[in-house]
Amino acid sequence: MGQNVNQHSWLDEAELKDLVDLNLLQKFQDDFANSFGIASITLDKDGNALTNGSNLTDFCMKYTHGSKLGEKRCLECDLKGLNESIRTGEAVTYDCHAGLVDFAAPIIVNGRHLGGIYGGQITNNELDEEKIRQLARELDINEDQYVAASKKVHVISKKELKIAAEVLHTVGNTLVKIGIKQYLFKKMFETLKENVEQASSLIDNLASSSVEISTNQQQLNDEVKKVENFSGEILNISESIKQIANETNMLGLNAAIEAARAGSVGAGFGIVADQIRKLSLKSKETANGIANVNLSIKESVDSSVQMSNGTLSLTEQQAASLEEVSANLEELKELSQNLNTL
Repeated sequence: MGQNVNQHSWLDEAELKDLVDLNLLQKFQDDFANSFGIASITLDKDGNALTNGSNLTDFCMKYTHGSKLGEKRCLECDLKGLNESIRTGEAVTYDCHAGLVDFAAPIIVNGRHLGGIYGGQITNNELDEEKIRQLARELDINEDQYVAASKKVHVISKKELKIAAEVLHTVGNTLVKIGIKQYLFKKMFETLKENVEQASSLIDNLASSSVEISTNQQQLNDEVKKVENFSGEILNISESIKQIANETNMLGLNAAIEAARAGSVGAGFGIVADQIRKLSLKSKETANGIANVNLSIKESVDSSVQMSNGTLSLTEQQAASLEEVSANLEELKELSQNLNTL
């Protein structure tokens, strides 16, 4: 998996809260808002607050947003400002329905809008009391309280607000860029850890397979030795059969001589015949021994074949594990190189 593929994949899954130090952002946001006399808050792409609001005005939050109609109108204004900021990728200022001026400073990563810093809640000039009272009646808000809250709204020029919004935009996106590096480091180290654990497990499996291969090989050697021993027994039996054949021939000759001397079947021939029968019985036993040895040889050979197959299977498993280890180590190498480029 290449560096760009990794980074784009990880960043495509990232949310704004994953990429920024929210505590640091909160402190900066508070200090900046109080210094400039503006309101500000950081929201994710779904409108969820990631920071507490800084220097928010009662005029907006308590009264205007507290009215259902006022909330509806505010959302319409904010949506227009949000869309314009996403379209341009820059901080924008816009007028709200209640006569105030707001701003939207988007945070965009790899073409994805992740959220932004929003606020303002200021006016360029003193608010007209009669217009505030008229708006209060439209929104069903207590007029006197609404007017009192309007007098606490800071008066700042659009130029100053634009500069403030651009500073927030720059700082916010810079913090995210720093956070991206840290986020990618974290993801890479997590992947490194997973690969090391996998490699360790595979090495353990290789070690276990090696022990099995060694054991099977020893058993295979033992079976081969058995075959060699059986071959020796066959040789001995063959020699015994030869000896029996020779003795049988001699006895046959003796029997023939004895019969010739007697001129007829005599007592001596009977003795020879009895010995021949014993030898025949021994020959039968020898033949049975050969059959048994042959059976043992077959079983030993079959066992040897099974051992060989087992060794082959383990060898194939070991080769597959080695390939996987190699792939994991290659990814570790690539990730290490990626870390050096950040």
